[in-house]
Amino acid sequence: LPVTIHSADEVTVYVVVEEKFLVENVEFSGNKAIKTKEIKEELKLDKVASIDEETLDRIARAIERLYHEENRHHARVECRFEQMPNNPDKVKAIFSIHEGQKLLIKRVFFKGNASFESRKIMQFVNTRENWILSFLDSAGTYNEEMLEMDKHNIEYFYRDHGYLMVKVAKTDVDIDEKSGDISVTF
Repeated sequence: LPVTIHSADEVTVYVVVEEKFLVENVEFSGNKAIKTKEIKEELKLDKVASIDEETLDRIARAIERLYHEENRHHARVECRFEQMPNNPDKVKAIFSIHEGQKLLIKRVFFKGNASFESRKIMQFVNTRENWILSFLDSAGTYNEEMLEMDKHNIEYFYRDHGYLMVKVAKTDVDIDEKSGDISVTF
């Protein structure tokens, strides 16, 4: 901001203000996995009356998060304004969605577990392999926060069984770009 100092008692500050655009319409393209109506309802886009670049970008990132919840972790959303020809104060917000393929966990491995079988440890983790009835229990869903929680759950399990110094060193996530299959190794 430009500031002009006149004296020790007097300062002039100039503030440049940009008005937000009035939203006439919000359009989506490329969305097949999540319907336009669902996106608008989830993000309450019908209540958006005015918009600027920052808000537009924030909405695009929120749409990407919706796609992440649908196991489409490579989803990208591009956004832009288009001024209405009949009224330059109003804009159309346009979101171009590139959904990417659905990514599912196909295999979960455990390394270094000499004292307990993998199937025993699997009882204490939320990260599961995809299977035919995954829609009932969200098995196969990849979630980074859940992986972090699972690391702690494995450590608690071992500590409960007398292994006080146990540490899950890392979690490796391998994504097969061709098939979209994910392998997780604790």
